Amino acid sequence: MLDSILKELKEMQKEVTYLVKEPNNKLKLDDWDNRFFNTCEWLAFLINTGEIKDKNLENYFEDTLVQARDMFDQYAKDTDKPNPKRFRGFKKLLIHMKVKVKKTESFMSRLFTVRNVPRS
Repeated sequence: MLDSILKELKEMQKEVTYLVKEPNNKLKLDDWDNRFFNTCEWLAFLINTGEIKDKNLENYFEDTLVQARDMFDQYAKDTDKPNPKRFRGFKKLLIHMKVKVKKTESFMSRLFTVRNVPRS
């Protein structure tokens, strides 16, 4: 199941590069928009509800979700972006990922901060 989700997302990422080059393709882009973000929503649902319990799998999909977030920012309908009822699970997961990244960045910066220690 997860393999098919990943395969679908990768194929749709390639597909959109061709769609944006075509003139007068609003219907195709609308169809792509629905398929892509509903697939992201399904993946987010599986992660948010604990259906995907393996943290390694969650981490594996993290890069894909970051790319999906960037695509959401670029290609999602302007009415869907602020709408709290659209892609609720996906947006919730992205917020969770931001918090996780900030915690990791904070930990790494503390870990690698060079302190100015006086020498004797």
